[in-house]
Amino acid sequence: MVWNGDDYKTYYMKSMDNGKTWTELTPLSDSSSAAPNIVCSDFALHMIYVGSDNYIYYRKSINSGDTWSENIKLGHSKYEGRLAVENNSVHVVYYDERDDEKNVYYMRSTNNGETWFQEVKIVNFPSVHPDISVSNGVVHVVWCDGRHWTPTAQIKEIYYKESRNNGIDWGGDTRFTYELGDSSYPRSISKNNDSYVFWSNYNYTENRSYVYFKRITSYSRLPVVNIVSPKPLEIVDGIVWINGTAHATDPNLTIERVEIKMVRMGDEVEWSVDPTTNWNWSSEWIVANGTANWSYAWNVTNLLAGPYTIFARAWDGNNYSECAEVPVYVKRIPFWGATISGLPPEMVYALLIGVSVVIIISIILIYLSKKSKK
Repeated sequence: MVWNGDDYKTYYMKSMDNGKTWTELTPLSDSSSAAPNIVCSDFALHMIYVGSDNYIYYRKSINSGDTWSENIKLGHSKYEGRLAVENNSVHVVYYDERDDEKNVYYMRSTNNGETWFQEVKIVNFPSVHPDISVSNGVVHVVWCDGRHWTPTAQIKEIYYKESRNNGIDWGGDTRFTYELGDSSYPRSISKNNDSYVFWSNYNYTENRSYVYFKRITSYSRLPVVNIVSPKPLEIVDGIVWINGTAHATDPNLTIERVEIKMVRMGDEVEWSVDPTTNWNWSSEWIVANGTANWSYAWNVTNLLAGPYTIFARAWDGNNYSECAEVPVYVKRIPFWGATISGLPPEMVYALLIGVSVVIIISIILIYLSKKSKK
């Protein structure tokens, strides 16, 4: 086991008799450190910790903890990292704050920790507290996500993504939680390609916490879709280009189409943009242009200002993907009457035209009436 001592250094101890006796302390960090994590594989003991310089460090032992390798500096982070090992592959996930945003990063080694591939940012939204597991080359990552956080709804949700080729490529983000409250601290365990995820949810209404569980069956071969732009919480106006990517996970299938819809948040009905009328009360999906790389020109010129969410899904002929979603804010206020009344702009325009016609006719009738009296 590993832990931080009173001097904030990382220490290791082991027991060879089911915990009856323990070896002497073995220091694994030269200076103050934090958040050690250790995993045992068939070939070695692997551990990581956060150094005093705010970097993740890695060490391993190939003789049951009697001696340890030199420190290897991995990615920059002052927060805890998590570790998963299978055969000669070592996977590390952590989060770090850069450019005023916390995001999840990933690193891997395929030679038992001797050398490491370059760090990869695998979550492009505010994200913290990731965990990782691996089974049969399928790498599972879960984390606490802040893309739905607003000043009035300060909630975090649990998200998931996976790599089906040992960390080389990654699928899209999948939202797990829709509970009322704040979800946090997910943990993932993998076996036979599947991942078993646990997390905590604090219900503000009931003022209590619950533990939730979900099993993810990998190799469901659902297609994957991602929204590349606009960015989360971006302020948009005029013609907005929605761009993304999609790919099939079943080698026998290809993406046939990508569909999107834009929903104004907070309405009793979903308002989506129709490509012909530009304003529609329905929530029908719109087919985007392209498949592997797709796009759509969204005209927000006549939309009410406020928060909207862009949804996208891909169809491979057998299944739809999980929905990708990006919240944005439409800045433009097309007309004060629409803002005050809450009606679609063309309805306000029609009412104004109707009122204007009535006023003009009334003026003409009054004029003709006065003229006839003369």
